[in-house]
Amino acid sequence: MKKISYLLIVVAAVLWGSIGLFSKIAGNRGFTPIDICFIRSLFSVIILGIFFSIKDRNIFKLKSIVDLKYFVGTGIISFSLYNWSYIAAIKETSMGVAAILLYTAPSIIMILSVFLFHEKITRIKILVIVITFIGCMMVTGIFEGENIISWKGFLYGILSGIGYGLYSIFGKYALQKYSSVTVVFYTFLMSTFLFCVIGKPIIIISKINESQSWIFIVSFALFSAAIPYILYTKGLSKIEASKASIIANIESVVAAIIGICVFSEEINFLKILGIILVLGAVCIINMTDKLEN
Repeated sequence: MKKISYLLIVVAAVLWGSIGLFSKIAGNRGFTPIDICFIRSLFSVIILGIFFSIKDRNIFKLKSIVDLKYFVGTGIISFSLYNWSYIAAIKETSMGVAAILLYTAPSIIMILSVFLFHEKITRIKILVIVITFIGCMMVTGIFEGENIISWKGFLYGILSGIGYGLYSIFGKYALQKYSSVTVVFYTFLMSTFLFCVIGKPIIIISKINESQSWIFIVSFALFSAAIPYILYTKGLSKIEASKASIIANIESVVAAIIGICVFSEEINFLKILGIILVLGAVCIINMTDKLEN
């Protein structure tokens, strides 16, 4: 079962790697970061709601109204924070800097998991985090450019890493009582509620109509949000949060490949080496059980 869980995390990370592509296209069509966050959440809720209204309505049932606290954690505190701050970090700094700051998440999760889930900090975990971080730096080209980090951009980037990491933590608690699909549905529902309050839903919908972007928007929500979050949350139910977050760093490799193939970004030795390091870290974490025993 663990092998399947690892595979689910990898597939989720591959799909997440397309966020930059979708976001760039959305930005070119006049959508702001808050617009993009609202769109991802709302249409994910709609897609999941329609599908499971037909297949299994039990996923909507809560055992207690008090359990909404779990989804405030996964939806408002973590998912919404990660999405908005990551897009804001890209705007304030660059894709490379934003990605590096985002991938502070595994370290955050590892530390929090020690206190919350009594997970062990091993030398292998520390080694893998270091390898992954260096690999991500190489893949995003941080060693090659002259990136100037503003304090605002730095703060947004760190917040994205915290939000990304907290989803694994809150998700662990939610999964003790609910299925992965239920967790994801209410996560998006809470996020939608938040962005309805701070955003301008009517104007956003008008933008979609004016730009004739309905097919694009549905695809965006489905492949960059609904499906990967279900897969990641499902995988999270069988493996440690710290391991899952490390494996998910393969997203940076996918983003780099998309950049090369779609936007004709330059490929060089450092980027190739970075891809090898990230993939190597994923392989190591998959073998951790054998290596630690």
